[in-house]
Amino acid sequence: MVDYACQYIYTVFPFLVFYFISRCYTTFCFASKVFKYGFAGTAGSGLFHVLMVLTLCKGFGLGFTGICLSSVSMYLVRFLINVLLTYYGSKIPKVNSETNFFNKNTITDLKPQFILGLKATAMTIWQWWAADIFTIIASTLGSDVLAAQTCLRTMSLLAIMIPIGLEIG
Repeated sequence: MVDYACQYIYTVFPFLVFYFISRCYTTFCFASKVFKYGFAGTAGSGLFHVLMVLTLCKGFGLGFTGICLSSVSMYLVRFLINVLLTYYGSKIPKVNSETNFFNKNTITDLKPQFILGLKATAMTIWQWWAADIFTIIASTLGSDVLAAQTCLRTMSLLAIMIPIGLEIG
């Protein structure tokens, strides 16, 4: 169990930066009143993740390593979808010529932005990690408790994800 956790962390952790950046692009799109781009990134990367899991785990027989690589590919695809839609999508207002990456305003007051980004990331990740930690704890209590916890986790995810999908869509 610990070996799997270590493998997952060593494989996926370096690529979480792409997830964080794609969340920034999604938030920018939400602030620009364009909600479909965030949904497209999430749905597209989720579909790609399922296809990669089936290909790597079933097709190539990689097992847990395939799941880790699928998660990495999901973060990269979500990043690419969000970046491409933000830059080339027609619904985002174009920036003026004075605003570019090397403008003085883009590098001032980065500390509050960084702290806000860390807080938003923590809110996103801790819910997910807490559910995984509870699953690991339940696995030490026997198969009946683990089955009950899995059912509760699935029901809670459905209760959360359906309203979020309706809100975004």
